[in-house]
Amino acid sequence: MTAETNQRRDARAVAKLLISHYGVQAGTYAAHQALKARERGDERLAEKWRWIAGAVEEVLRAPPDDDEGKPPQQEEQPG
Repeated sequence: MTAETNQRRDARAVAKLLISHYGVQAGTYAAHQALKARERGDERLAEKWRWIAGAVEEVLRAPPDDDEGKPPQQEEQPG
C-alpha cells in the first residue's frame, strides 16, 4: 500500500468515528478543527483535518455497506 492509500484509509476510519459521535455534523466539526489548526499556524494538522472532512462527506454520501450502518433486522413475531 502507498502512503496516500494509508492516509485515505485512516481518514475514513476517523470520519466514521466522528460520524458515530457527531452524526451529520461531523463534517462541520472536522472543518472547524482545520480552521483552528490553521489559525494556530499548524498547516500540517489543518491539512489532515481537511482530509478528514472530505472523508466524512464521502462516507455520508456512500450507500451503507452490507454489515455497516444498517439497523439490525427484527424478525416478525407471530401475532
